[in-house]
Amino acid sequence: MLSRISQVDIHLRRGDLDAAVAAGRDLLSASPLLGSVRVVRQLDELRSQLALHVGYRPVREYLGRLDESRRAGMLLLADIVPPQSPGGISA
Repeated sequence: MLSRISQVDIHLRRGDLDAAVAAGRDLLSASPLLGSVRVVRQLDELRSQLALHVGYRPVREYLGRLDESRRAGMLLLADIVPPQSPGGISA
């Protein structure tokens, strides 16, 4: 999971938004509920980086899917993770 997050991050650093979104879709397909605290925190950081490109429609659409998956994952982690995280989304 963390290697897939790293792939998205690498594509973002290179400025290849289409590749970042494609890798992000693969990430969500691999684990739609994203159920570990470490993964949720990494995704919060990734979301912050992607949010800088929210004007690009594929990124905006992906962020919507990421947020849905994150909310589902947070339900599983409700007793472990605080209700408000750096990504700005309440559980």
